[in-house]
Amino acid sequence: MNKTFQRVPMTGILGKRLFLKVLLCLILSLVQLHSYSATTDSVKKKKPKIISKVKYIYEDALSHAHLDSQYQKVDTVLDGIEIFNPAFQQSYKYLDNLGTASEPNLFNIRNTLGIDLGYHQFDLFFFRPDSIKYYHTNTPFTEIDYEQGSKSEGYIRVLHTQNINDQWNVGLNYNRIGSDGTLYHQISSVTDFDFFTWYKSKNKRYNIIASYIINTEKNQENGGMNPGVPTIDSLSSIILNPSDVYLQNANTTYKNHIFNVKQFYDFGYKKNVKVNDTATIKEFVPTSRISHSFIYETNTYIYSDSLESPGFYNNYYYDSAATLDSSHYYKIENKVSWGTLENKNNGEDSIRKLLYQFDIAHEFVKYNQTHIDTSIQNAYIGGTIKLNSERNFTASGNYCFYGASRGVYTSALRIAIFDLPSSHLSFEISNNSIAPSILQSRYDGNNFYWNNNFSKTHSQAETIELFARKIKTKLDIRVMNISNYIYYDSLAMPQQSGDLIKLIQIDLTKNFHWSHLHFNNRFIYQKSLDNNVVHVPQFVTSNSLFYEMYLFKHILQTEIGSDFHYNTAYYGDAYMPVTGQFYVQNDTKIGNYPLVDLFLNIRIKTCRLFVRGENMLYTLNSNHNYALVPNYTMPGFTIKFGVLWQFFD
Repeated sequence: MNKTFQRVPMTGILGKRLFLKVLLCLILSLVQLHSYSATTDSVKKKKPKIISKVKYIYEDALSHAHLDSQYQKVDTVLDGIEIFNPAFQQSYKYLDNLGTASEPNLFNIRNTLGIDLGYHQFDLFFFRPDSIKYYHTNTPFTEIDYEQGSKSEGYIRVLHTQNINDQWNVGLNYNRIGSDGTLYHQISSVTDFDFFTWYKSKNKRYNIIASYIINTEKNQENGGMNPGVPTIDSLSSIILNPSDVYLQNANTTYKNHIFNVKQFYDFGYKKNVKVNDTATIKEFVPTSRISHSFIYETNTYIYSDSLESPGFYNNYYYDSAATLDSSHYYKIENKVSWGTLENKNNGEDSIRKLLYQFDIAHEFVKYNQTHIDTSIQNAYIGGTIKLNSERNFTASGNYCFYGASRGVYTSALRIAIFDLPSSHLSFEISNNSIAPSILQSRYDGNNFYWNNNFSKTHSQAETIELFARKIKTKLDIRVMNISNYIYYDSLAMPQQSGDLIKLIQIDLTKNFHWSHLHFNNRFIYQKSLDNNVVHVPQFVTSNSLFYEMYLFKHILQTEIGSDFHYNTAYYGDAYMPVTGQFYVQNDTKIGNYPLVDLFLNIRIKTCRLFVRGENMLYTLNSNHNYALVPNYTMPGFTIKFGVLWQFFD
């Protein structure tokens, strides 16, 4: 067996006992330190203290005239910190090892116009431009998250940001995932880095944001367990023999680099604002905006296997002894927009009720793989019209008028019955026509080859959305109709369905709070009227029941409770590591397994800690293995812990 798999896990029995002792000492030390600080502060001469203000926005918020209203506060709550795995946070299924390929439990279809490469199995763990937070702080801010589990599973996240001056902020994010896994040849490694900056001029007319993202995945691939492997009795500590998995020497590497810049300039007028009885200042009021965005992105996906793997590969087109497939993708995109903002044209006009925006964009893509070397370019126009009031509507559309994807479009109409910061009720209808991804159209590798001429996929969706912060409720009801849907069949080959696919989805989040008791819930119901192509669990639920209390004169906040995850049995999609795609299978049902965890969360000032016992039912019935993806058995009972610490100076 590979020496990598022979080292003792960091959270063995002795390690767990040691951690609990260290955790107890840390808690007592923090409590004592807090008490000592309070005592010394009372006898010392009080000094003026700067109150830390840390806030952020996402890129989408830059479309608003008043950015101050779009700021969000950093997360300091204790609820849910024990669910550090993004797959459980966002209801995804994954291969069974943190950092491996994943796809959402809630079915969705791509509705963006741009050229799509087709690799999305690591989207859950990668940074994207729309996920980057841009900060404004009056003191340096650092956040460090560290989680540790069995089989050397580790997840570290580091954020640091600070303002150079009042107009300019810089920062960086660093994420690192590493795990040995439970099965043989299953080490996962994901590294993400992001440098971001935001500058705004003193006169508030000009803003620019920029980010440079580096996402890297390097995983061992074993293809899952062989069907003949018997039930495993101790998945929390046993690693299978090489012969128990399909692949013993396969690996994937995925590198994604993105450079993203967006800048805009506002036009408007200045008005006099009275500061006090004797002084007034000039305040700029923006009325229209011109913006430009630029994206340069590169992707490289490599699959290699230096051993013959009978029974897993159906074809060998170039080399029967080894496989080395690589795909390379380069993209440059420019977009220019102009639109009106919700302010007055001048001091005498009324607030503008009708807003509009016009866009024009161009993208150039170069793609090569084995004997494929092609260039693609498209040009798009788009627009948005919005009624600016409590009861508003928004109509938007985009159309490709030039290039390889000519004729594709997206359109949407959203009508809000009421639209307030604390609640909204809306109805939306969308109609889209999307071109196939590059991967769905062409692939030239050692084990797979295709050259398809698929039609555009058409989709229509009607959505009702209700959000009420006061009663802690969010409800989405969606009906989807899809034609020319592209999927991967039981041989992991792309196919286009000639049937009309209909889906119904209900996604409800409802939280309850009685005194010290909390009960947080998310329920998903979805029904596909074409089970031959779209396989989804009909019912998915995630629940958290916990008791909250404060100790040591409110110095120590604690939560103790249980998390519960469940989905009904269904023929879940299998995974093909060669192409990085999930594909239809009708042999093995997964699901119908209640995953029960126990946890203890603790917060002392800006430090939060948790201990979590995962898959508690396994301790009662160790012969019942469960999987989220066929042939990838999930671990048994494990203990995980973590520390999240924020520094505001």
